[in-house]
Amino acid sequence: MIYFSKDLPSPDRLVDRKVSLSTKIYDRNGKLLYDVYGDENRTLVTLDKVPEVMRQATIAIEDKNFYSHHGFDLTGMLRAVYNIIFKHELQGGSTLTQQLVKNTLLTNERTVVRKIKEFILSVQIEARYSKDEILQMYFNETPYGGTAIGIEAAAENYFGKSVSKLTLPEAALLAGLTQSPSQYSPYRNPELAKERQKEVLLRMREEGYITAEQEQAAENVKLKYKPEGSQIRAPHFVMYVRELLAEQYGETILETGGLRVTTTLDLNMQEKFQKIVTDEIAKDRIFRVSNGALLAMDPKTGEILAMVGSKNYFAKDIDGQFNVTTSTSRQPGSSIKPIMYATAFKQGFSPATVLIGVPTTFKMGPGQPPYRPQNYANRNYMILPIRKALGNSLNLPAVKTLSLIGVDNLIATAHDMGITTLNEPGRYGISLTLGGGEVKMLDMATAFSVFATEGLKHDPVAILKVTDSNDKVLEEFQPNDGVRVLSEQVAYLIDSIISDSNNRTLTFGAGNQMGLYIPGHTVAVKTGTTNDNRDNWAIGFTPAQPNSPVSITIASWIGNNDNSPMNPNFFAGSARIWNQAMVWYLNGKPDVGFVRPKGIVTGTVDALSGMAPGPYTQATLKDIFIEGTVPTTPDNWHERLSICKPDGLLASDACKAAGQATERNFIQIRAEKPEWQHDVDIWVAKAYPKYKYPQYYPPKTVSTLCFDSGGNTTPCSDLSAGPLISGTSFYQYDTDSSVDKESLPTSFEVRVTVTKQNNTTIEGGSTTTGVWFSLIDNSWCDSHVDACNLGPPLGTEERSSTSCNSSCIYNSKEVGTFKNIAPGTYTLRIEANDTGGGNTIYTIQIVVLGP
Repeated sequence: MIYFSKDLPSPDRLVDRKVSLSTKIYDRNGKLLYDVYGDENRTLVTLDKVPEVMRQATIAIEDKNFYSHHGFDLTGMLRAVYNIIFKHELQGGSTLTQQLVKNTLLTNERTVVRKIKEFILSVQIEARYSKDEILQMYFNETPYGGTAIGIEAAAENYFGKSVSKLTLPEAALLAGLTQSPSQYSPYRNPELAKERQKEVLLRMREEGYITAEQEQAAENVKLKYKPEGSQIRAPHFVMYVRELLAEQYGETILETGGLRVTTTLDLNMQEKFQKIVTDEIAKDRIFRVSNGALLAMDPKTGEILAMVGSKNYFAKDIDGQFNVTTSTSRQPGSSIKPIMYATAFKQGFSPATVLIGVPTTFKMGPGQPPYRPQNYANRNYMILPIRKALGNSLNLPAVKTLSLIGVDNLIATAHDMGITTLNEPGRYGISLTLGGGEVKMLDMATAFSVFATEGLKHDPVAILKVTDSNDKVLEEFQPNDGVRVLSEQVAYLIDSIISDSNNRTLTFGAGNQMGLYIPGHTVAVKTGTTNDNRDNWAIGFTPAQPNSPVSITIASWIGNNDNSPMNPNFFAGSARIWNQAMVWYLNGKPDVGFVRPKGIVTGTVDALSGMAPGPYTQATLKDIFIEGTVPTTPDNWHERLSICKPDGLLASDACKAAGQATERNFIQIRAEKPEWQHDVDIWVAKAYPKYKYPQYYPPKTVSTLCFDSGGNTTPCSDLSAGPLISGTSFYQYDTDSSVDKESLPTSFEVRVTVTKQNNTTIEGGSTTTGVWFSLIDNSWCDSHVDACNLGPPLGTEERSSTSCNSSCIYNSKEVGTFKNIAPGTYTLRIEANDTGGGNTIYTIQIVVLGP
């Protein structure tokens, strides 16, 4: 202990120590934003002026054994040492006396040595001063957040009154601040502040200072706070930076350590963008819009250039101090679709991939009702490629795509790109692509910046440099190359879609497209509106490749802090804000385009199906693809079918053999998944009525008509509906060379096509059905007319043993006929009988010349 005591400051410094220094926060150009606190806001107060409830609240929450210990709590000390050594955390074990020492006599270093020194000084102070004197010094030296050092300043800053006027609810709120004034600030985190107040009141009841009734009554009081920071500039950003500093350096150093902080903010841009938001929201009140926000970032570095957290930080009607840009309570609507389609492109999809964006019912998990999303205004249902689906922000194609690629894959890509929310995968379904999960505007700007920088992510940066009161640099931001989270090719595909105004005309029309189109400049932008019209976004960026002279991402939002819906017919507000901000930034700057990277190729696809052009493709279109993803499977939506003319059904073999078939082209729209085909067919029936567009209705069944040997339809029960014989051809018996029927050799082969008709077969093993081949010598017929008319001479027919269930080729060689035939003129007779009793006889004149 002697070793640790030799360099300790004297406890007398509690009354003669050096005055604390303020922290100053500047924009990137050296303009002062906030002084924490320029003239230290400290008013000494005697303990008798501090109301009993304030003393009781502080002791209950911070040091319940204050009046009985000797400056330290042994159990707490051991826990603190353990946390420092093993967890590297400075927490636990601090009595009010130790806190006084830490705030006034020691540094904030996180070491065991400092903790031991704190213990020794606490014992010395307890020996030198009374408990009431120590408590009085504690109330005069403790930071309560903002510029308030000491309880008198805190009472004035938060409630506009002297400490002696504090009520029980107010005292409980202030007592709870000292642990972490930034975290529990009622201005920035009102919900956490309320929970902390309840914790203080609970401790007071447990210690016997108040009753349960008093506790409940205090909890129910709605506190009225004094407006914070009337001299502050860019207040939402300053308070965001303040929280970062408090987390890094601690509250005491932040509020009394004399830090000099240079931030990334451009105050000129900030004030211009704040005015744009404020003015536009004033115009939008008639549409039930009460608030707006905007964030601007340099995508090359992640530096935050402007942060407009609300229409007015000091607005009373909407809780203007609430920072929408860092809030996790807003849903992105369709503005998340580029991230979803980027996920699809990673899996081999392309801008030319076709989606059937028609009303579709999606089956959800067990116990959940089916999901049936709609496009905006319930319109624009059609077949279209991803390029048009994303450009026009159509919902049905997006939901289908997410179903195909997987929700988990979208979340993984979003996290890679900088989204820090969406951490409950089980809570989200395929509606996530329509914005069914909460995000931060700051994260969305970070993610969109990845598209601007050809796939590189830069974490958001708010602080460029921090120095202490001696000008020692404590931290300094160094620009870096970022982390690659998307390939250059995937990023470029998204850029090419959302920067082309021609891709938006279905939804946004021509012209300036609500401000999304900026003449003379290349900008990529995506809007988003939640289905219930509670959030409306516009997020866009300029090309930000390494040598681009323009580099900005701007995100804007309109809505209501209480999450009430806006007018359902109004969705242009955020786009107008975004447009004015982007036009202001681009003024006087050159037009810069997105650079096409290597690995992007041009390909051609069928214009309807998006597949490789097929034999019956009617039209094609060109688009860009990541190399290796140009479709190679031929189009199967366009098909040519053989149709039976009498009934329009698919031609049977019999219909073809009868000469009644014709070729026709059809279009078969095939759903992305089999379970969606029914919905596709319903849409086709409405969009393309059969009487007007028969080509969209290819027949599915085969004709069952029967025909006679003349090709005329006939009842299938009629004996004339026998097998159809066609396609007779002749070949040399041994060489398989074709020969003419007018000059046959003495040994030859006959081949013939025999087609059975509906509900019949030709049984090769039967004695009554089959195919018979025979020759009739015409000279014999001349002398045996009557016999010739009855058929070939008995015993000259040979029957094939082949069975046939459709259309088959029979040959005479199989039965060994027509060998060594004498030269002469003959009648070739082919007879076919089927199981239905049908009989067909076919004859043809042939000439055998020999040899």
